[in-house]
Amino acid sequence: MGYALAYTASLLFAVSDVLVRKASRDISPVGILFLSLTSGIPSLAVAALLLGEPPLPGVEYLILYCIIGAGHFYFGRLFFYTAVAGLGASSAAIIVSATPMLSSLLAVLLLGEALRPQVLAALILVTTAAYIAARNPSGRPLQNVSRTRAVLAAAAATMIFASTTVAVRWIGFHADSPITGVIASYTGAYPLALATVELRRVSWGRPALYTALAAGVVVAFAQASRYSSLELIPVPEASVLFGLFPVNTALISAVVGGEDEKPSKKHVSAALMSVAAVALMFS
Repeated sequence: MGYALAYTASLLFAVSDVLVRKASRDISPVGILFLSLTSGIPSLAVAALLLGEPPLPGVEYLILYCIIGAGHFYFGRLFFYTAVAGLGASSAAIIVSATPMLSSLLAVLLLGEALRPQVLAALILVTTAAYIAARNPSGRPLQNVSRTRAVLAAAAATMIFASTTVAVRWIGFHADSPITGVIASYTGAYPLALATVELRRVSWGRPALYTALAAGVVVAFAQASRYSSLELIPVPEASVLFGLFPVNTALISAVVGGEDEKPSKKHVSAALMSVAAVALMFS
């Protein structure tokens, strides 16, 4: 069951990326972020109730989750959605797949963990994959996001995702309520999204609105599947299955991406390199 949940998470993350790309035709990255958080919070609440998660053990955890969430789910996702708009879902997913390797490198630099040869080799692999993705965008620019801006946004998103992962490891969050913790993190990001979104520019009543809301539901259940799988199978094996999401993104985009998204064999090859990097790191 744990393996099925881990692969389901990678598949749902890919579906969400493709939906975000489609919504980007009519809605800005911050608009999509606002809508995805709006639909994601109640979706995660339902998941927590179905799984019977206990509440967070103290107010201090709630505050810490909110702080981390403001960085991860506001700034990190905003940069990632900007990259999706400018480069395409496949290219953005490949670049951001470097997050586990960068987290390990930051843990070496900041937490004094040992640098294993596998991590160094994985970093080389995933850097090569990211270079291929950046040089060969899988989709045409949307929302007036240039390639340079999109590449910088993808790099920033990767750094933020990696940094928040290291912060979680350093703080040592309570492991019995991971989905409840993500709800708190979403809640910490929501005021920032509400403050920065231009509601009048959201495509109310148009298909893109429902696409963005659907992306929020899908990525919320991806988070729930991810954390549920980690309670059932070892982290290394789960991480390799999570790492399949750029491959899934490229394959799904090739089928349903339309004129805005056309991943090539180069993107599939780069995505497979990123998966190999994750497998190598946890070998």
